[in-house]
Amino acid sequence: MKKTILSAFTGLSLLATSGLAVAAIPTRVGASPTERGNFTNYRATLSELNDSNVTGTAQLTFDGKKLSVSIHAEGLEPGMPHPAHIHGKLTGADAMCPANSADTNNDGFVSVFEGAPAYGPIKLNLTSPQTAFGTPPNTVLFAPFAGSPSVSNFPSVGSDGDFDLSQTYTFDMSKSADREAYRQLKALDKQHIVLHGDFAPESVDTPSGSSAIVYDPLLPVACGEISITGSKGKTNVQVKMHNTKTTSHSAHRQ
Repeated sequence: MKKTILSAFTGLSLLATSGLAVAAIPTRVGASPTERGNFTNYRATLSELNDSNVTGTAQLTFDGKKLSVSIHAEGLEPGMPHPAHIHGKLTGADAMCPANSADTNNDGFVSVFEGAPAYGPIKLNLTSPQTAFGTPPNTVLFAPFAGSPSVSNFPSVGSDGDFDLSQTYTFDMSKSADREAYRQLKALDKQHIVLHGDFAPESVDTPSGSSAIVYDPLLPVACGEISITGSKGKTNVQVKMHNTKTTSHSAHRQ
């Protein structure tokens, strides 16, 4: 029987019992890309994770203290919540899309916990409306300034499986959480966009869980790595692709 573990996203009981916590990382800001104009453009292409067949593209623009993000992705589970975030390492080191070897328990899935050492914690919740920066639900998966998102504010996916988001995120520099978020996110060449949500065994994120197939809103289904290219007086950023399928399985499409 399918069921939804929406409580998993809040990270409260699940994260406390998972035993898979990511080690705390000291905060240090990486170098920002050189800006030769008033704004910086970015482009991301998302590749599937966990045999999801999800693909997509993203356009991003940093303009002053505003970050505009547009994403279109296809192949997601219809009618279910699909959290999306910008992830990155708090040290300023380059993040990565997780490889097959990240599946440390060999269950055929790279869970959100197994992928976190590669792509880092959540720095920006890609919700509409914007999630206020501040205290997160946990500091295992979230950066300490990321805020606490509502699942209902992530884009809804219709019967066609398409995911669409267009939102501008602003930074109030009078607030400490916003200032830290801005400092961390300015180095977008070191960040990733990750989409989440698919059916998987309950045990993927809950070690004591059963093999019953449930909807896991935390499961990574697409990832894109951002890198810098220069063009026409402003910095353009394009994503490097990583196609990192895990072992084939039939559980996630029911």
